[in-house]
Amino acid sequence: MRLTCEYILKVGWAAQVAAAASATPADAPRLTIDAAMLLVDQALANDDSKAACTREEVEAAFGYLTNPRVEQAVWVDNEKSAIVVTSSLKDDALKRVRAAIPKASPAAQERSG
Repeated sequence: MRLTCEYILKVGWAAQVAAAASATPADAPRLTIDAAMLLVDQALANDDSKAACTREEVEAAFGYLTNPRVEQAVWVDNEKSAIVVTSSLKDDALKRVRAAIPKASPAAQERSG
């Protein structure tokens, strides 16, 4: 899940910044579970990984990133249909994610992303 969180922060933030340049707030895309799965899988592929993320991993990552103690993203509505990443992948955010989520074995990392 650690890599999934890192990719969501990195790629999700970049997508939001790109969208903000050309869209009004009302038209800004929302980062749903499905959209995040696509972004994470593409980031894994760009890093030459054969792994793919699972829906369960992205759901867990959303839950972690929106946790009030973590504060890296917020839910856009009460139904928890999508998130907005509130912090780019800066050193402090990355350190918090890496410290909080233990590193998985290499086999699990390759499987799960």
